Amino acid sequence: MKTVDSPKIQTPKLRRHKATGQAYVVLNGRAIYLGVYGTEETTENYHKSIAEWLSCGKQVAAQGDNIKLNEILARFWVHAESYYRSPDGTPTSELDSLRYAFRPLFSLYGNSAAASFGPRCLRAVQQNMVEIGWCRNNVNRDLSRIKMLFKWAVSQEFLPTSVYHALVTVPGLRKGRSEARETEPTKPVPQEYIDAIKPFVSRHMWTRAIQENI
Repeated sequence: MKTVDSPKIQTPKLRRHKATGQAYVVLNGRAIYLGVYGTEETTENYHKSIAEWLSCGKQVAAQGDNIKLNEILARFWVHAESYYRSPDGTPTSELDSLRYAFRPLFSLYGNSAAASFGPRCLRAVQQNMVEIGWCRNNVNRDLSRIKMLFKWAVSQEFLPTSVYHALVTVPGLRKGRSEARETEPTKPVPQEYIDAIKPFVSRHMWTRAIQENI
């Protein structure tokens, strides 16, 4: 059986600016200057820049003071689409869960500076989830996903650690202490459904089914 070789990553080349003698590399259409062309230090800077560019999904690192939440999401999504995959390569359901969780966040604060997003902003997102009818358990799970997004952004050095640490202080909603609706309690399986499977299961499984439905 003929195998198909995986495509090679096209690494941008180190270039020399003739007028100044400076070395540079073009990443995502942006020239990154690295020092005097031909020196050992410049070569090291080049390899470091390429390594960081590849680790960020072939994107140039952004300045934490200027990067907006929309850009954080775009960069995170490159990571998520490759990370949240089953062994056969298909996307897992977590991608849909993340997309759903991030909607209130980016509806309210997508164009805001990510570094300015603090606990008060996160509580506003939490309240918005409640107001649009999400149940308490889903609000808490999706708030954790948003905190995870900021933790990832810190790990990529897009944001200072203080941003994530501040968000961690926002607690989840507690049962009976919020306006969020609760999920419907799980009801026992109707007895006729249980009786229908009796001829097809072992005595052990039948006993277990009866016990779990009590």
